[in-house]
Amino acid sequence: MQDQGSSPGGPPQPKRAADQLRDTLAGMTAGATNIATGYPMDTVKVRMQEFKGHRHASSWECAKHIVRNEGFFSLYRGLMPPVIGGALETALSYWACNKTINAISGHTKPDEAPLPVVAAGAFVAGIVLSPVLSPMELLKCRMQTAAPGEHSGSLDCLRKAIRDEGWRVLLRGVPGTMAREMPGNAVMFTVYEGLQRGLGLRGGDGGAMGSDWGATMEQGRPRGVWELAAGIVRDAGTAVVCGGLAGMVMWGVVLPVDIAKTRIQVSHPASAMYATGVLGHMRHVVRTRGWGGLYAGIGPVMVRAFPANAAQWLAWEAVVRVYDDMAREGG
Repeated sequence: MQDQGSSPGGPPQPKRAADQLRDTLAGMTAGATNIATGYPMDTVKVRMQEFKGHRHASSWECAKHIVRNEGFFSLYRGLMPPVIGGALETALSYWACNKTINAISGHTKPDEAPLPVVAAGAFVAGIVLSPVLSPMELLKCRMQTAAPGEHSGSLDCLRKAIRDEGWRVLLRGVPGTMAREMPGNAVMFTVYEGLQRGLGLRGGDGGAMGSDWGATMEQGRPRGVWELAAGIVRDAGTAVVCGGLAGMVMWGVVLPVDIAKTRIQVSHPASAMYATGVLGHMRHVVRTRGWGGLYAGIGPVMVRAFPANAAQWLAWEAVVRVYDDMAREGG
């Protein structure tokens, strides 16, 4: 059965354009929120890498040192470029996922589609996203692992990489990024939607955020302020928990591939491992560090994954709900 307002050829053009604008705005907000939330921990990670683990015994000690000597906001130094990049990347990911879901099932949002369709849409989004994401991650990884003073900034790092390895260096790590993003996206979107539906917050019109508000408006009766506020707090908390857990599950699945991808992107042209692929790097890690080496750093990764992904999904749900409510009232 077709959705209301649709035609045999699909949703009307104005509705399709409005949905795309909604998804772009929500995706950009979600991506920027994810980066901004996790950035302080990323700064600590970079400092730990810079000091080669000798100056600070733990990430907590490193964080205290930075705040004490440089101020709290030094944890956000250099924030804007990755925030802008994260906003564009996440918008592209959500857009590609929703377009694929619409092409397969005719639904315009993941919360309306069967979970296998959600997984397929997110999987395709990983393919679309990887060629854009990989060059940014290459620069980020090389900046994080560079010796102090080796690069004056990201542009200097890019210039040296192209000088030493040619323009093809920008494609270095794309297969590894794709091997991480395809299953990672599928797992994260599916786990998030599955948790939301398991808690009874999916179905009908709209997403999780503000579902009480939407139901109240459809019934044509006002709801008490405290009752409405309680519903919003509940739905926001659910988005945080589901989003955070989805991010943790995703990283638990893809961390071995991510480690191999990072090794590929930071390897020097003179290195014997320079031409080695993802599986080759994974075998090398197992041979030299054991199976546990494939999950090196899982503690900090998980600590960062929950708040960053929780913030991302909360931002997505909030923007989608506000946009849909405004469209409903204006329509």
